[in-house]
Amino acid sequence: MLKIEHLKVGYGESMILRDVTLRVKPGQVVCLMGRNGVGKTTLMKSIMGLLRPKLGTIQCRDQAITTLSPDRRARMGIGYVPQGREIFSHLTVEENLLLGLEACTQKTQTIPESLFTMFPILKSMLKRRGGDLSGGQQQQLSIARALASTPKLLLLDEPMEGIQPSIVMEIEQVIAAIKQKREVAVLLVEQSLAFATLIADYYYVLDKGMIVAEGNSAELSEELVKQHLSV
Repeated sequence: MLKIEHLKVGYGESMILRDVTLRVKPGQVVCLMGRNGVGKTTLMKSIMGLLRPKLGTIQCRDQAITTLSPDRRARMGIGYVPQGREIFSHLTVEENLLLGLEACTQKTQTIPESLFTMFPILKSMLKRRGGDLSGGQQQQLSIARALASTPKLLLLDEPMEGIQPSIVMEIEQVIAAIKQKREVAVLLVEQSLAFATLIADYYYVLDKGMIVAEGNSAELSEELVKQHLSV
């Protein structure tokens, strides 16, 4: 589904990612872990096309996408939920969801009912402006907007960060439901060891712009977390 080879990405002369190689198989949930500032968000933005690599390649569904624009990548089936949500606060919930449909290969103006099954609260808020929602509700909207286009690869950048516990549980349940169907591959940036071992099939640890550990999530140990993730 996603294949990254020897990726190097930087800002000006400052190199953030150094020789990153990573795989996400179809239907797999992969957790990307690491301390703050090690390049996790840079990697997600590079996959989505918001940053151009200095070196290396990115493939999605066996097609080279390294030089494609973000909108082309979205139409190829990549959904992206950035850190900080970034919904359109001046638009209604319904308008935000309709924008998510723009990446569908088959044009439609019908919001999938399945989104309201995942996030029931959004159906009662369709006419409310996105900026009037709580932080947790905005995160639900951001995930629903990304899922509206029925992506084959979903990028989630710390979706539980700063969210109230009740909504964290709902988001965890949605990710678990996605995993159970095995129709969408997920690359998830997450700091929680408990959640990573519960939901992910595989993990990568990023440190100083490089992959320093990887393996099956069942083998993710507290010792490794203390070595590479503890402040």
